[in-house]
Amino acid sequence: CSFQLIPHNYMYAEDQGKGFVRVHVLGVPEEITALQIIGYGESTDPENYDVVDAEQAGDGSWMATVDWLSFMDDGNCYLEERPVGWESGVNTIAIRVHPFKQVIDVSQYQGKINWQTAKNSGRFEAAILRCGLRSSKGKCTTDTMFYRNANACRDWDIPMGVYWFTSALTVAEAEEEADYCASLIRSFPLSYLVFLDTEWGNRKGLNSLNKETRTACIQAFLNRMKSYGFETGIYASQEWIRNYLDYSAIADETIWYASWNGRAKSFTDYAAWQYETKAQIPGIPEFEDSFEAGHQCS
Repeated sequence: CSFQLIPHNYMYAEDQGKGFVRVHVLGVPEEITALQIIGYGESTDPENYDVVDAEQAGDGSWMATVDWLSFMDDGNCYLEERPVGWESGVNTIAIRVHPFKQVIDVSQYQGKINWQTAKNSGRFEAAILRCGLRSSKGKCTTDTMFYRNANACRDWDIPMGVYWFTSALTVAEAEEEADYCASLIRSFPLSYLVFLDTEWGNRKGLNSLNKETRTACIQAFLNRMKSYGFETGIYASQEWIRNYLDYSAIADETIWYASWNGRAKSFTDYAAWQYETKAQIPGIPEFEDSFEAGHQCS
């Protein structure tokens, strides 16, 4: 079982293997003399909780080792802390474990998908659809299969999210892309986020953008989408985030991380991991991308 922590300022976790995770809690008020860590999964039945008394560590944090497999089937999952608060006489931190879901992302390059056959294969639980992009000529365009795919996901009750491939060179263009994206997706029920795909492209001037301009364009797109009421995230590789974006400016964003050589080592604040580019699924004519996702719309 592998674990990721959806990070916050006062907690981190270490995978100890065989279902055991060591949880560190930082910033505990000095007046607290006892602390319990409560672990639970999809069930909120207290019978399924694992309650552990934490101990003070030498670095000033509190530490406890929780057995997640006592209430969670083996498999990839992520941790999300739910602070109960520093209540007198209680002093508990509740941590919920969610399973990662198997998700695919598709675009017009996968051709005409037989979504009934694909769903019945049981190979995935949700889909992220490319809704559109700005072309190499600078024009905002709709993915030719988006409406077909989105209608099919809605008809076959497949949870979906979307992504937009950006080629914006300016903040104004990024906002224009967001306006176009919102116009495409507003009539569809989204269970997952609106992701902005940022990477190399064919448009003149795109690959030579400096880090500050590229990051400003990303922020402009995401903020515009949020103003329309959508939850947002960023799709990028670890190399791209490290070398071509100002990470400090987007640190609070949800990351859909692309890596075909294993999970991220330097970044822990991602909620989805793309690990496959040539998955074969019945009903989908061409190879498609597969990934694990832990973050759905709230």
